Amino acid sequence: MKALLITLAGVLLHVASAHAAAHCSRQGVDSTQLRAHAVRVFPNPAVSQWNIEGIRNMKQLALYSIAGQLIRQWPVNGKQSQLLTPDLSHGTYLLRVSFDDGSSASKIILKQ
Repeated sequence: MKALLITLAGVLLHVASAHAAAHCSRQGVDSTQLRAHAVRVFPNPAVSQWNIEGIRNMKQLALYSIAGQLIRQWPVNGKQSQLLTPDLSHGTYLLRVSFDDGSSASKIILKQ
């Protein structure tokens, strides 16, 4: 299977099969760098907040609508953060987490 690259709101998402992921370095993507930008967002879907954890210090979080509109961004200096949702409508969002040397994106869902 081929890797699928998706660009949404200026953020590149990389969706790959296990076979493609195993060969990322050969395709020009350093798998070590991908792991360095790993982020865990939970619970997902969420009702009132998301917890965000990185294995490295995060620098900035940005929340986008699924249509690509920037909703909110804020600085972070650490490996953990929380995103409270009282002013957000239920739906699907894109969370971009920035590091000193790159970024990671996650699709997150807010349910009623």
